[in-house]
Amino acid sequence: MKALVAIDLDGTLLNDEKAVSPGNRQAIQEALAAGVDVVICTGRPLAAIEAILEEIGLDSADHYSVTYNGALVLANQGQEVLFEESLTRADLDRIYPVLYDLALPLEAVGRDRVYQLPYPAGYPGQYGDQRDFLPTEQVRLADLASDLTFPKLVVATVPDHLDAQIPQLPQAFYQDYSLIHSVPEELEFMAQGIDKGKALGILAERLGYRQDQVYALGDERNDAAMFAYAGTSIAMANSQPDILEAADYVSKSNNDDGVAYALREFILKKDEDLIQ
Repeated sequence: MKALVAIDLDGTLLNDEKAVSPGNRQAIQEALAAGVDVVICTGRPLAAIEAILEEIGLDSADHYSVTYNGALVLANQGQEVLFEESLTRADLDRIYPVLYDLALPLEAVGRDRVYQLPYPAGYPGQYGDQRDFLPTEQVRLADLASDLTFPKLVVATVPDHLDAQIPQLPQAFYQDYSLIHSVPEELEFMAQGIDKGKALGILAERLGYRQDQVYALGDERNDAAMFAYAGTSIAMANSQPDILEAADYVSKSNNDDGVAYALREFILKKDEDLIQ
């Protein structure tokens, strides 16, 4: 079957225990056996998903992942980079002081570590410590090399405080960067125009897929761009309201093998119907 299926992780492939269910794992194997290309699209770095890729059979150089919400697309083995668009040290120099004055803690997420910059009093950053995806390093801004790049910058703090401060951000930030507020406690800064949809489009073209051959499965606002790009979008039943509204189809929840249901009912079954 000629299809590229992009699957989000948290809230989609993973259940609330952050695990891949046996049902979802089996359905992915069925899809791969049918010739479907499966790509993971996540806000996480590759290092944080390697065990999952191995578990579901995508841990090879001929499979790819969209990581950092679209800032980096690379092979799952060998880490061949297909696309990368990161923020620079100059961007960090511009953003950090503004957020510090707004009492918003900023952490710079690199390819191999999270740089924890000095926090505003009373508002420690929570990304590096709670996510535990990459090693963390506490640094001063002046200590960072001028040639460092960062797939994303993250504010992770108390949701009510974040919501109160977001309206105070300079409008120029919205013009010059992609800002993603997909979960209550986080605000992410990425290079302008970067999202899962753009990255998925680049990958699809590289692999020879038409847009109508691309399927996207997700649940949160950072999945909206890949829903807009994909020929067919499928939301989990637990999705945020705007994602449910944007989807072509709604599957079961992430705790009820929603990915397995989507693969079988909306993708693999469609191919069977065409054959019949």
